[in-house]
Amino acid sequence: MLPAFRNLAALGILLLLAACNLPSPEASPVLTAAPSGEPRLTEMPAGGGALSITEAAPTQAVPAEPSPPLSTLQNVRIELPDTGAVILQEGRFIAGETRVVLDEVAAEGNLGAAVVYVNLGGSGNFAYLLTFAVQEGRFVQQGAAVFLEDRPEIRSLKVAEGRILVDATVHWADEPFCCPTKHVLLTFLPTEWGTLLERVSTFTPEGTERRIALSAPANFAEVVAPVQVAGRVSVMPFENTLTYRYATPDGLKVLEEGGFMAQPDDPDTMGGAGSFSAALPAPPVSPYADVQLQILEISMRDGSVLAMDSVWLTVK
Repeated sequence: MLPAFRNLAALGILLLLAACNLPSPEASPVLTAAPSGEPRLTEMPAGGGALSITEAAPTQAVPAEPSPPLSTLQNVRIELPDTGAVILQEGRFIAGETRVVLDEVAAEGNLGAAVVYVNLGGSGNFAYLLTFAVQEGRFVQQGAAVFLEDRPEIRSLKVAEGRILVDATVHWADEPFCCPTKHVLLTFLPTEWGTLLERVSTFTPEGTERRIALSAPANFAEVVAPVQVAGRVSVMPFENTLTYRYATPDGLKVLEEGGFMAQPDDPDTMGGAGSFSAALPAPPVSPYADVQLQILEISMRDGSVLAMDSVWLTVK
């Protein structure tokens, strides 16, 4: 129990002190601890790096460190599945028959990216995507390297709005390694699970970009069954059929897969644009599990992905 005041004068002094400490109407409250709440998936600000599972909405972002010169990536420590940890010198590492060559670099804010080729003495020339964050004024590799392909042709590498964009020519399954012809645009998102493939688009023989754009559900939304999906396709898929996949957040394990139909804007136009809207079952996961929902067009030629868009969801 609070002690009783001995006189009214003492009470008046305490009330005056309390009034002086009240925030002004214009002042914004300072968040000192995350409020409690249900777990959910949230996105870090653009350029901020990873997604994170938090107990509530994220606090105000810390401003990104300025990027060091891209030239510093010529002499950075990297780790690759084929070689382990190595230090590049002028964009190269050579030890016996092993050669690592830096091919493309890009950065924006405190997010950097590089493509390196690894040759172990044979005919293979394996391309990997590396992700970097700025720490204490230098680039530091974040997570594992992402294998792209054996002997792709990298057209360009960009970092924009917290994503890494790879423009490349890769192989169809039936093509010789000398001569890739499949033009792809790959969008990767750095997350706490690693650098994950978020979108894929390819091009028709006429040069039209084959693209899927999800408009619902929103990225990082909480959902319940049935999961309502909607969006657009720039080119109608074969037999108007799209595939959905629920995967673990790292994208490595498919939890459930199925198909649904898209609708052409003009039924009389072959290969035109269209839309889709469907109610999908929820994946078999525990409450408040995080998943990646992928909407894909699968190639009838070799089973590869022609187009994909995806979102990360929390299934309630």
